[in-house]
Amino acid sequence: RPLRVRPLKGELNLARILSESHLQCYERDGFICPLRVLSESEVRPFSQALEEQQAIMGGRLKRMDNSHLFLRWSYNLALHPRVLDVLEDLLGPDLFVHSTRIFYKHPNDPSYVSWHQDGTYSSLNSKPAPSAWIALSHSGVENGCLRVVSGSHRSGKLDHIETFAADNLLNHGEEVQVAIDEGRVRDLVLQPGE
Repeated sequence: RPLRVRPLKGELNLARILSESHLQCYERDGFICPLRVLSESEVRPFSQALEEQQAIMGGRLKRMDNSHLFLRWSYNLALHPRVLDVLEDLLGPDLFVHSTRIFYKHPNDPSYVSWHQDGTYSSLNSKPAPSAWIALSHSGVENGCLRVVSGSHRSGKLDHIETFAADNLLNHGEEVQVAIDEGRVRDLVLQPGE
C-alpha cells in the first residue's frame, strides 16, 4: 500500500513554489528542469548517506527500489517539505509516495536506462503521477543524465518490448516501440539539490 504523505485538509496550500510559467512548461513539455529543492548544505547529508550505503553494498549499488521504506535518509528526502510543496502545486494537497528509486551510475559503467514511459507496469500513467528526480551529485551529459522526449506525455500509453538486456537498469529492460524524435530530446542537466 502506498505511504500516505499529507491528509486532505480541505484547503490548498496558497504558498506556491511553481510559477504560472513553470506550470505552463510542465503542461507543454511534461517536465520542469532545473528546479532547486535543496540547498548545498541540505544536499550534503543525503549525498553522504548514499555514499555510505554504496560502501555497505560493496561498491556495487546500481539500482535500489523503495529505499524510503528502509532507509531513514531516503524517507526524509522523499518527504522533504520543498519536494512535497512542488508536488502539491502540481497535484493538490492529497499526496502519497508510490515508490522511490535510486540509480547510481559508476564511471565507465555500461549501465543505461532505455527509452520507456514511467508507469508501464504500475498503471501510474493513467492518472497524474509525476516523478521527482533529485540529483545528489552533478548529473550531466558526460555522466549519463536523465533524458526526456519533450511533449511525449501527450502521446498516451505506448507499446513496449521487454529486452531483459544485461546492462539495462530497468527490471524488464523495457523499451518503447516508437522512433524517438531526437529533435525533441532534452538532456536534464542537474546540479546537486535540483
